[in-house]
Amino acid sequence: MPAGWLRVPASAFLATALLMTGVGGHARADDSTDVRTRVFVATGNRIAVIDSRTNQSVDTLDVGLTPRLLALTPFSSPSPPVLAAADGRSGTLVLLDPGRKTQSRLTLTFPIRRIALSGDGTVLAASDLEGGHVALVRLADRHPLAAPPELGPVSDFLFVGDDATLAIAGERGTGLHDPRTGAWTPINVPPANLGRAPVLARSANGRRLFLRSADGGPVAIAETPGGRLLAPLPARPGAGLVTPSATGAYLLLTDERRHAMTIVHGDDLTPGADLPGATGMGRPYSGWFDSVAFVPTADSRLLIYDLWRLSVAGEIALPSPPGPGAVTADGSRLYLPLGADRSVAVIDTRTRRMVGRIVFDAPTEAVIVGGAYGLCH
Repeated sequence: MPAGWLRVPASAFLATALLMTGVGGHARADDSTDVRTRVFVATGNRIAVIDSRTNQSVDTLDVGLTPRLLALTPFSSPSPPVLAAADGRSGTLVLLDPGRKTQSRLTLTFPIRRIALSGDGTVLAASDLEGGHVALVRLADRHPLAAPPELGPVSDFLFVGDDATLAIAGERGTGLHDPRTGAWTPINVPPANLGRAPVLARSANGRRLFLRSADGGPVAIAETPGGRLLAPLPARPGAGLVTPSATGAYLLLTDERRHAMTIVHGDDLTPGADLPGATGMGRPYSGWFDSVAFVPTADSRLLIYDLWRLSVAGEIALPSPPGPGAVTADGSRLYLPLGADRSVAVIDTRTRRMVGRIVFDAPTEAVIVGGAYGLCH
């Protein structure tokens, strides 16, 4: 058994900024829909629904806008499933229940550039990023929740753990916000260690928050929910994205300056391997029991890394550069939207091959998968 396998570890938002425009319209969903088997594809002015067991289209959701941002509540959430969609330009947000065939709309007073849903499926967060606004909404009744402090332009945010605690990185500070109580816990990373426009990532179990500068360099690590700082993870100035693998067995760091991929063991954060990469490396996707990672590139390739052997394992040529994709909950398939090609690539993570393309009549913007962690980031 490979050694790697043995290491797998067990701006303030005012209430007046949210205007509910009513519940209306219906998503044409099948009554038998099991969200765990569904792949949602933003294409043209609708969301296509694919059955991941057959890779066949089973439904189309008309959301009344051109969806470019998608978020889905995790399968582990005790709440009914919610699919959120926004066009990335207006303040309109559409919330769909795929099983009950209903949708509702919320209108914010700022253009929505990023959305996220909490791990427990109870809270939605939306932001215009540069404008510094962050809106938090309780999904059960669409009620606005306590706003975080004014942090200026927001570089990143995400939910940590399995609850509704929101980590936010802004120009004037970084910390953890509890939207139910309004409590704010600052994470006081020395400026020299964090730098410009921090970008966030969370560990698979939600107990660690990783913070890195847009300029690269050391990766700060904070415990959640307390915010206590741990020893930083050394990284070179060109270090780019920091992505934990699905089980947390590995931490994957792309490096634009050196065109490299660094693999770190996730349990004790010890070095694993420093491997060749490429220009324009995107967010890595891990699959098949965390044995493999796929990294898209700007020149329409999908680099393959064997995580158990800590080695380069080849590449897959793609018809066009991919957009934000997702891996199924069982880790067996990776779906990548190929915008200009008007298709979605289907990657078998066990055989490490592209096993097909699902073709549409409009460019594909984003993909999110039922049963996986619901974040299109």
